[in-house]
Amino acid sequence: MWPIDERTGKSAHAVFILLIGALLFTFYQFKQQPIFFNNAQQEKLLVGNKKDSAILLQTQFAIVNTEETEGASAFQVDETKAKKDLKHSINKVMHCGTVTKA
Repeated sequence: MWPIDERTGKSAHAVFILLIGALLFTFYQFKQQPIFFNNAQQEKLLVGNKKDSAILLQTQFAIVNTEETEGASAFQVDETKAKKDLKHSINKVMHCGTVTKA
């Protein structure tokens, strides 16, 4: 059986599964996930009588994924500005005792 951490009561198995989930989530933030994970079913749908709906769905899905990927890639923290803001907040706390939103 999986060993249980006596401090937290959680098994290593649960932590491993959580890590896999986090890695998959992060991976699919930057790569387009498939609509169907079963390619045979996708091909079957594209040849059937609902072909037009399937193509429209794929197009919309691709657009949404492109926007999502661009948004995730564009999200960057300006480290210099973040440090400056942190120093400013620390100085305010040291001088006034409270932090106010700018």
